[in-house]
Amino acid sequence: MEKKKSNKNKIILVSTIVGIIVLLVAFLLLSSCSKKEYKVTFIDNIDKSEINTVKIKENEKVKRPSDPKKDGYIFDDWYYNNVIYDFNTKVTKDMKIVAKFKKADDIVLKNSSFVLEVGETKNIEIKALPKGLSLSDLIWLSSDETILSVDKNGKIKALKEGEVTVTVKSRDGSYETSCKIKITKNKIAVEKVEITGASEVNVGSTIKLTAKISPNEATDKEVSWKSSNTNIAVIDKDGNVKGIKAGEVTITVTTNDGNKTATHKVTVKAKTSNPSQNTPSGDQKPNNPSNPSTPEPPKTYPVESVSISGPTSVNVGNTILLTANITPSNATDKTVIWRSGNDGIATVDQNGNVTGVNDGEVTITVETSNGKTATYKVTVKSDYVITFTEIKQDVTGSVMQYSFSVTKNGVNLDNLKAISFNAIKSGTSRTVLKGNLIAAEDILYDGSRLVTATIILTDNSKVTSNITLVYK
Repeated sequence: MEKKKSNKNKIILVSTIVGIIVLLVAFLLLSSCSKKEYKVTFIDNIDKSEINTVKIKENEKVKRPSDPKKDGYIFDDWYYNNVIYDFNTKVTKDMKIVAKFKKADDIVLKNSSFVLEVGETKNIEIKALPKGLSLSDLIWLSSDETILSVDKNGKIKALKEGEVTVTVKSRDGSYETSCKIKITKNKIAVEKVEITGASEVNVGSTIKLTAKISPNEATDKEVSWKSSNTNIAVIDKDGNVKGIKAGEVTITVTTNDGNKTATHKVTVKAKTSNPSQNTPSGDQKPNNPSNPSTPEPPKTYPVESVSISGPTSVNVGNTILLTANITPSNATDKTVIWRSGNDGIATVDQNGNVTGVNDGEVTITVETSNGKTATYKVTVKSDYVITFTEIKQDVTGSVMQYSFSVTKNGVNLDNLKAISFNAIKSGTSRTVLKGNLIAAEDILYDGSRLVTATIILTDNSKVTSNITLVYK
């Protein structure tokens, strides 16, 4: 009898537990179903068109979409309220996340340099093309086909150890860019990256962040840096963070090899005045006689306008300095941010140093801490050098003719077809094909030398800028 009673009690207990579990599961399911849903819309900043819309339940995260492409533009990042969006953020309301694009004024590659292992193949990725240009319009060239080969689609193969430059350009010669490639026998891949350095900086001051790559023996240690809000802090290619105004930013570093990332929070603090300058001591009278206990705050002078001055052109690989001219001259906060309209043509650091990257024209913008802006056009040109070498024609040593060669930014121009110029003595036009000789009287007369020339490439495109002459 007792045994039957015990079994009955066990059955009741088990039934009760099962019932509680069923009720709990039902409650959780009901709670899940009753969660609010929010609409997250992805739009682009050029024509405000909708890219995609998804529904996300409250306190869940929205998945980062793949990077969008737009003809003639470079994708920068996803932004929310003008700050790079953190996709680890929980969604608590309807949102519009903006894909920011900037105009592509040249061919833009995903990487400007990378490392390969002997035998490795890779497709060089195009990040953006100018509007109207397609992949079929591109020509690919390797500076040394014995080290690295490249096909018509930009697929490369590492053949032996060395360093080469791969150039891609449009068939009409209007656009051109390049990347540096190092080939090694034993490439060691990057496994992870960390950021070390200070987490606070004052407005107008700079701190240095360092990317610590593992393993330490990794072959390619190139990284890129990004600030989540350049209105608060900017960071240059070397990891130098400059405070612009009070707030907090997230600094992200990305490795060239493997796209490994790490983040670092930086707080920018406002400038503080020295209390000793405002506090009276001894018999000194207070600044504000009507209220001796409250020192009079220092007077501030806002920036009214800004303009840019400096050179208007720079050669590829060279640097010029631009100056931000602020009015009035006694403005309290003269902090400025420099930006390049196209880093593929020229870069600018936060001191106004503009470095030429590729031929073209770029707009440099400067912005003050209170939002005043100015723009400045800079033309970037390649440095072409024509070298004339004397050819002796007879036993007396008379110099009758010259052979010639052409370099672009220090690299021999393999795709040279001819040079064209006006002969100084006769005043007539001369076009000389590669490999042919030039008569001495055509380029020398009364101590003068050839001053202008046109370089004609194998695709019949022409260059007439920054031509330097060397005679041997």
